[in-house]
Amino acid sequence: MHTFRPGYDVRLDTATTVADVLKLIRDRAAGIPPGKWVSSAGGWSPYQLADKRMPTLAELDAASPNNPVFLYTAFWPAGVPANQAATNSLGKDWLTEKGITVGPDGAISSAKNQSSLAYHLLRIDGTPADQKRATQEFMAYLTSVGVTTVNDMGGARDSLIPPGAPAAAAPDKPYDVILDLWREHKLTTRLRLNNLDGSGPLGGELAAYLKYAFPNFGDPLLGTLCAGEFITPLPTVRGKSGMPEIPTPDYSGAAMQVAEHRWCHAQHTDFTATSNRFIDVWEQVNATYPIADLHWRLEHLFTMDAPSLARLKKLGAGATVAPIMYLTPWGVTPYRTIVESGIPVGAASDGGNFEPVNPWVHVYQMVTSKDASGKALAPDQTISRLEAVKLYTVNNAWFMMDSRFGSMAPGNFGDVVVLDRDLFAIPDDDIRNVSSVLTIVDGKVVHRSGDMTPVARRGR
Repeated sequence: MHTFRPGYDVRLDTATTVADVLKLIRDRAAGIPPGKWVSSAGGWSPYQLADKRMPTLAELDAASPNNPVFLYTAFWPAGVPANQAATNSLGKDWLTEKGITVGPDGAISSAKNQSSLAYHLLRIDGTPADQKRATQEFMAYLTSVGVTTVNDMGGARDSLIPPGAPAAAAPDKPYDVILDLWREHKLTTRLRLNNLDGSGPLGGELAAYLKYAFPNFGDPLLGTLCAGEFITPLPTVRGKSGMPEIPTPDYSGAAMQVAEHRWCHAQHTDFTATSNRFIDVWEQVNATYPIADLHWRLEHLFTMDAPSLARLKKLGAGATVAPIMYLTPWGVTPYRTIVESGIPVGAASDGGNFEPVNPWVHVYQMVTSKDASGKALAPDQTISRLEAVKLYTVNNAWFMMDSRFGSMAPGNFGDVVVLDRDLFAIPDDDIRNVSSVLTIVDGKVVHRSGDMTPVARRGR
């Protein structure tokens, strides 16, 4: 995932009505200085709300009269229903001054990249101090839902800058905030960093990374991991789905470099056809530089079929699943087929500007096949609650390239999460509301809240 959020972030992934959204915004605004942005960029959609709409400008004004508000449902291509944005009167004034078209109801259209441009403008408006605070707050949110480790793809980098967007005033140094927090002993989650290449053909940045950095290197809290989730710049050409047409022509050479230097490689993907284009390249690379021991993986599969999974298995490669389609009309990931394929499989998220980073929303979808509206899409592709938990814990040790992650055993990392309810006894619809009452990382309590009375004794 990508840890930086603009403004003062509020997570809306468990909201079920517009009233829920407004309460969360009201509560967030009450605790921050007047004039500062309240934002929610991705990870939710009106599709999950009973009202099936965005809050209006008037409603947002009432919820946050002293702070500008920016709501952005998802970082999807223009035209996808999930890609919507809204603001209040204070936000409208600021955005209009920057050239963004805002409707009288506070709506910001996805046409001509207006919504994604607004998001970019908020990002570059932040100071390094804002980035540090936002990263700390986001880590606090993660530990509150029981996440103890982040496999970060690019730090604070703005990797999807819309055409015509102004450049940030400061140079792009995506890891400075994370390194500062590490030096100050303020990391509250374990972090493994990947290089998200943003340079030219064949990746000048990638070449330097492969030459001067070290794979899977660092201390228990902070270290490097893989080259990815892009090793060539993100293309601007889009396919029929509206998603970027990948891989780019220079991907083969870049992948060959990664394998030659014996690096792990994590590659962003989406639908089965895209994954197969990457697998085509991996098979060519494997003929020269075998990759079976390098833990290459496709990140956050949208869809996948059995023949493609068999190709990955033959290469010794793995794949992660994420709730990437939870908020879209695109269907559901075939979890059962993927888990039973025999490849290494782990669970994760993307950046939070696409889909929820809350793992319990994802567990809910994996065990029910339901999307954000509650519609069951593929009951034959569900997995058990225990299988879902294993994807987030012991299975992910393979993806971290470190057996100390994901399980309780002598010599392993002793990270502990105490949940607020019995995951294996609650109704399906309650899974999305699971949170942590106690999270311990690296021997330190990094989150504590709620009732610590054992579940079996409550009510006595």
